[in-house]
Amino acid sequence: MAMASSLFAAYCSQGPSAQRFIRSCLMTHRARGIAHTAREVLARRRRVYELEPQLKALRVPTRLIVGDGDAPCLKVHEFMARTIPGARSLVLRGTGHLSNLESPAAFNAAVSRFLAKTV
Repeated sequence: MAMASSLFAAYCSQGPSAQRFIRSCLMTHRARGIAHTAREVLARRRRVYELEPQLKALRVPTRLIVGDGDAPCLKVHEFMARTIPGARSLVLRGTGHLSNLESPAAFNAAVSRFLAKTV
């Protein structure tokens, strides 16, 4: 069951409404679209580590946010934080992959502060 995956489990543990929300998100994706994305997009894209020269060349304000429980993304987050010049990194405690849904107040506050300083 997809909702039991590490990507969704933390959010789904918040209760039935969170489970219904994730289920509805997952069910709106058609099998053909998922297959196309996996075959034609994900399988062909370069790994983020291969983009190091381009990331080092970035000259735009960058805010990176990850949950401390988002195991699949922590190393990528750290790599990008080290590689993108001036990138600001935030690791939200007690948060998984869906950081904007699991910790909306902290996520929104971080984005708002970043935008206030940037714009």
